[in-house]
Amino acid sequence: MAVEEEMGPDELATHAQQILLSTAKNRIPKRKAKRQPWISNTTLELIEERRNLKAGGITQDKKLYKEKSRERKNSLKMDKKQYIEDQCKEMEEMHAQHKDHKLFKHARLMTTVLKPAPKAIKDKTGKVFTENIEILGRWREYCSEMYKAEQTPDTTITNMETEPEPLIDEVRLLENLYKDQEAAVRIDGETSEWFSVGKGVRQGCILSPHLFNVYAENIMRRVRRDDSTAVPGP
Repeated sequence: MAVEEEMGPDELATHAQQILLSTAKNRIPKRKAKRQPWISNTTLELIEERRNLKAGGITQDKKLYKEKSRERKNSLKMDKKQYIEDQCKEMEEMHAQHKDHKLFKHARLMTTVLKPAPKAIKDKTGKVFTENIEILGRWREYCSEMYKAEQTPDTTITNMETEPEPLIDEVRLLENLYKDQEAAVRIDGETSEWFSVGKGVRQGCILSPHLFNVYAENIMRRVRRDDSTAVPGP
């Protein structure tokens, strides 16, 4: 029906997107997050408040976000402490009732230790960053420098056969595809500020081998031109 109404390309794409999203919302079931049995309702409310603040943008009210994060962390500690105390009481009752099988099962559950992976990064001077915002900024700095445009590389390769000059349409296609590229870094759902990309090809781009050939051919042409204009020595 949308095609018959002669919609423009943008309107047709938006219409198709709305159909896919509405169909997915009605057909695909939502995945329920696993909840730890020892987390209280009070802590869940704090988690939801913190999640809403994060969804609205941390930069809007960092002080309130940090306060909610601290309250959530303290509430989780209290819930875990109370849970451990309750489990210990149950184990004492099992010991008194000679329920050894259940006692050993609870003992294994309580003594299992999960070691979280370290989350830190160093800057150029060796300073260690542990906060998400600092880590995100450091990765942005690293990627921005890695993809920064460089000067024409110096090479001494000569006597190479040249390929035909690229067509103007091919040059325009590449220019439109790679002009004013930008990228960002995402960690734990948080996205850094966008930075310019001055070199490299798009991930999975089928033009990458052709771009390499064009780039290498351009270098060879410059080398041959520089050699032909060089003044011979004594």
